[in-house]
Amino acid sequence: MVRSSYARLAGVAAATVLAVALVAPAFAACPHERTAPLQPQTSTFAGSGYPRVTDGPVKAAGFIDPFGIAVGPDGSIYVADGDAHDIRRIHNGVVDVFAGTAPDGLSVQQRIGGYRDGPVRTARFNRPTGVAVAKDGTVYVSDEANQMVRKISHGIVSTFAKNLAHPYGIAVDDDGNVYVADFGAGLDEFTPDGTRKVLSYSSEPTVCGVYARGAGKDRILAYTDFKGIHLVKGDAAKYVASTDDAEPGYNETHPIGPGCGIVAFDDNTVAISDDFDSAVRFVRFSVASPVGAPPMVRIISGGRKAGSLSIAGYRDGSAEVSELDQPRGLALERNGSILVADAGNRRIRTITGVDPRGSAGLNADGTVAVAEQPSGSYRVVVIGNSLTFANALWPDSIPGQIEQGLIRDRAAIGLRACPDVVAYRFSAGAISDIGSFLGTYYADHEADLIVFLIDTANVGKELATLHSRPEYPLGKTPEEIAGDWLEIQARLRKIRDTVSRGGAAFTLVALPDGRSISPLENTRRDQLPDSLLDFYSEVRPNFQTYRIALEYQRELAASGVKTIGLTAPMLHAEEGPIRVPLYNPQDYHPTIDGDILIGRLILAGLEQWKPWKVPAINR
Repeated sequence: MVRSSYARLAGVAAATVLAVALVAPAFAACPHERTAPLQPQTSTFAGSGYPRVTDGPVKAAGFIDPFGIAVGPDGSIYVADGDAHDIRRIHNGVVDVFAGTAPDGLSVQQRIGGYRDGPVRTARFNRPTGVAVAKDGTVYVSDEANQMVRKISHGIVSTFAKNLAHPYGIAVDDDGNVYVADFGAGLDEFTPDGTRKVLSYSSEPTVCGVYARGAGKDRILAYTDFKGIHLVKGDAAKYVASTDDAEPGYNETHPIGPGCGIVAFDDNTVAISDDFDSAVRFVRFSVASPVGAPPMVRIISGGRKAGSLSIAGYRDGSAEVSELDQPRGLALERNGSILVADAGNRRIRTITGVDPRGSAGLNADGTVAVAEQPSGSYRVVVIGNSLTFANALWPDSIPGQIEQGLIRDRAAIGLRACPDVVAYRFSAGAISDIGSFLGTYYADHEADLIVFLIDTANVGKELATLHSRPEYPLGKTPEEIAGDWLEIQARLRKIRDTVSRGGAAFTLVALPDGRSISPLENTRRDQLPDSLLDFYSEVRPNFQTYRIALEYQRELAASGVKTIGLTAPMLHAEEGPIRVPLYNPQDYHPTIDGDILIGRLILAGLEQWKPWKVPAINR
């Protein structure tokens, strides 16, 4: 879970970030401008919590077992209320029964299911568990206990498919194809005329949830089974096992966890519901090199809280405090919010503030997916190795913090265009490799500002390229070391000159490693290989390691390229009476708190420099 230290970090950053007084009139809102808090927030959208079928205003309405959920083309929300045996609709703030009727059982929580086609007011269902809505408004229902898929069109319920095993989740794409998570049998696809075929992306029959959108080769299909998560776009299929280790802390066991309900934000990010742990998780799939990244997982609502024996509960609020009880179906609203069928709480919950953006991925042919930024925006590129974007949702990432700060302050700092930031994560990338990428794709007015994050790992990788061997050779003399630095500095100037001729301002960020700012950071493994320690002469682990960061920061600045040094303010951030860890103990990457601080410190340097006001020739 995200630690509650944002307020303290804001205070640390305030001491070092340029104090900007917003004296100019407010500008028009930018596309990526956030008004929501930094963390995802869970709130109650509908349901009183009382177990009964009660229509009326959303907060007073009653559900028995909200299982599946979907959003129609007009914004209406449909809920498959499983053990109420009906389909509810939420429209204009009011909940009503859209289809189905069932006699009462022995208590208010019990109703008796059945099977009957016909008008929506007299039709009967038997534990509907999923609902999906086509572009034309046709509603499809996975009628689990009847082992059928039902279709609702023009006020009439009909049987669309029968003889299934246990149809749970259901989805429909923009071509009208219907997908059914038939638990115990597999994933089925039905064409609009009802022709059935079993999809062969996975042989695992325990399919639970499914989501689809788009058409043709752009169709995105996501589904879950008991072993993991599947994501398909066109003919390209991805899979991540629920037991796979993921960021954060992927050098220790940090499994993604099981899922059932699912929605896909794009072709590399999903949210899944886990009714066992009563959690909703955000999952980013792994990306292959050169922009390599392992999978990433973050609980965005519910889940077990530290020190608590309880898993389920009911509480609105941030990811850190919110509680769910057996969340099942998920749906995406047009604004990107997630709707949750919170079955155990008999309510519909909403998760807002989830921004799925991340660092660049790959095209289908394995090349880097170069972002096309909006025309007329102030286009910022943040680039570096894996520290650039790791263990983060976009709002609490380094580039996300830069973007939001520039948007917030743009009136006061004289930045008239809306900032748009993209990030590139070249894992273990050498300086010259990243420079080659920039020279290929950002040398002809494709960006206005390029921010190159460099740490000791980049330097070590570059030193290895100078000597055509995997690691920097030991036993170098001070004169040889000085010569290597001169070569690195020349390469940095060449990168700057190349992108500057193409109209982009260029700055380096000297990012210290964890051991250089505190002996308490990265305590379970040494941050630096012996080859780099030899490069810095007598420096050894646990002995004045901050000299490493100071030395390479000075050498970067000596290149003549604009450099933002973070060593001093990050040292300061560690010196208070209540310490906030800035790096993960099990790997080299910053914590979420570290990302936030680094992003805000870079923002401070940019706002002091104001490259958007400096003529290109003087940058």
